[in-house]
Amino acid sequence: NDVLLVPNAALRFQPSEAEMTAFRERRQKEMEALPDSVRERRSGRGDGGNRGGDFAGRGGNSARGGRSGSDFKQVWFIDDAGNLAMAMMRAGSTDGSNTEIARSRNLEEGMKVITGTSSGTTETSTRRQQSGGFGPPRRGF
Repeated sequence: NDVLLVPNAALRFQPSEAEMTAFRERRQKEMEALPDSVRERRSGRGDGGNRGGDFAGRGGNSARGGRSGSDFKQVWFIDDAGNLAMAMMRAGSTDGSNTEIARSRNLEEGMKVITGTSSGTTETSTRRQQSGGFGPPRRGF
C-alpha cells in the first residue's frame, strides 16, 4: 500500500501572530462573499473553513507512532494565490521524522507544506511511500 507522508516539522509549524491575523481577515472576507445558504452550512463546521473544514477539532500528539482517537493536525501551505492557507489532516503512524496522512481532503502528493521560517518560508513536499501494512512506514527516502 502507498501512504502519503508529511514531515513532522510541518505539524509543529505555527504562523506568526501577524500571519494569523491576515489569514483570519482573508477567511472572513471569503466567508462574507459566499451566498447565505453556503455560509450557513459552513458555519456549522467549526474552525475548519473552506480549505480544511472536514475536521472541526484538534487532537493530541502521537509521539509513540500510534494514533489517538482524535489525532487531528493543522498543516500550513502557500496557496495558488500566494496566501497562507491551512488544511486539516488526521495523523497516522510516524517514524519520528515523517507522519502518515491518514485522512485529508486537501493535502495531495507533491504539495509544498511549510515546515518552518527563516528569512523566507521553508517548504517541503508531501510524498508517497510504500508501506508494508501496519506500523511506521519503511525507510528508504
